[in-house]
Amino acid sequence: MKTAQTKTIAKVSRLSLYSVHMKRGTVKKSESTMLTVWIPETFEVPLQQGIAIEDSDKSKFVRNAIREKLARHGITIELEAA
Repeated sequence: MKTAQTKTIAKVSRLSLYSVHMKRGTVKKSESTMLTVWIPETFEVPLQQGIAIEDSDKSKFVRNAIREKLARHGITIELEAA
């Protein structure tokens, strides 16, 4: 039996037709730090929608959100070309 959340996520996956393709790159485990966060369940569907719109995945989406937030505080992070 599908829940309302499952149905919504299925609808979100179809949004990729309208997605914005972002630059692809890799993050090397040896040059990274793991960040684990707990989010309210109510964030899951909007998060999946945002990921689908940007044609991304959770890790890239969250990294981009962190960069955007830091930029609002005047902190920039230069990314190396992949």
